[in-house]
This record gives sequence, C-alpha cells and structure tokens, in this order.
Amino acid sequence: MALKLHLRAQERFVVNGAVITVLKPTTLIINNMVSMLLEKQIMHPNKAVTPARRIYYAVQCVYMAEEHERQHFLDNFESLVSEYETITVLVPVRDMLKQIREQLAAKQYYEALKSCNALIEHEDWLLSLSKPPEVADSV
Repeated sequence: MALKLHLRAQERFVVNGAVITVLKPTTLIINNMVSMLLEKQIMHPNKAVTPARRIYYAVQCVYMAEEHERQHFLDNFESLVSEYETITVLVPVRDMLKQIREQLAAKQYYEALKSCNALIEHEDWLLSLSKPPEVADSV
C-alpha cells in the first residue's frame, strides 16, 4: 500500500537515512517499503533524557539503521529495557516494554516506535503526578 505525504515548505524528513528538505509545498507518494520519519517524529539525542525517551531513541536507531548496523542498536535497546524493568513494578509499563520487544523481534520497527510513544505518554503522566503542586503567591 502506498504512503501519501503532504509536506510543507522547509519541512524535513528522513528516508533510508537520507535527510530531505522540501523547498515548496508538495505531495509525495511512496510506493514501496522504506524507513521513513517526518521531522516531528525524530527524537534528537539531547531530548532522550528519561527512560522511555531513551528507549524511543534506541528504537529509532534500530529503525533507521542499515541491516549490518542494527544489532548494535538492538543490544542498546535491550540494555535500556532491562534497566527500566529493574526500576518499575507497574504492569502497564512492563506490558508496553514486552510489546515493543515483540514488535522488534518481528521486525515491525515503525509499530515499535508507535508503542514507544505510548510509553512516553504514560511516563509523562507519571512524572506529572510526582511534581509538587504549585504554591500560590501570598499577598
């Protein structure tokens, strides 16, 4: 099935490791399987500051890597997941990690990235619960 992309001027995306910048608004149809991410889907290394974000970044590297490079990133992913599993007892988090592992094992890399997004959303929710309530200024 073909993928139809509507892109704005100056929007960037990556196809099989090549960074492409759109000069003017355009529509593309990709007719075959490629590793592709839009700029808004790309996690930059300096943004990978939480366990879930580090896992997303590792999966992104797996997805974008060439076949001969992939094992290194899979090993990194496995290390990060194992570390995360040692610090959490939450069943939903463990279930998400299991799902991501299964998707990677089945070479469903883009689906694994989408599952990582759910893990990030859950982590963000948990982190918002741990923030102290804002204190109102007293008059």
